Amino acid sequence: MASSRTGSATWKRVRKVVIARAIRDGLDKCPLCGTLLDLHGTGDGAPIDVDHLIPYSLGGQDHPDACRVTCRSCNRSRGNGTRTRRGAVQAVRAEPRTIIEW
Repeated sequence: MASSRTGSATWKRVRKVVIARAIRDGLDKCPLCGTLLDLHGTGDGAPIDVDHLIPYSLGGQDHPDACRVTCRSCNRSRGNGTRTRRGAVQAVRAEPRTIIEW
């Protein structure tokens, strides 16, 4: 049986670190739309998602430095970076480096 990537121990650890950093840094609004975020799960503000700066499907990494906290609405509308929302930067697939000269 296949398991979800977002259900893995690695992703859960990354998500926890990203949320802890957001709380530590006093982030209280979505960086994309400015909506108040519910970082503590109290119901005051928008539900949060941890978002890859470069979408995972386009080569983004499951690492705390490669992710940020956004509101769930912005993260889900952003998809894999082919659509933009309210001025979000469109992601571009990173080309792998090679030692072969063509």
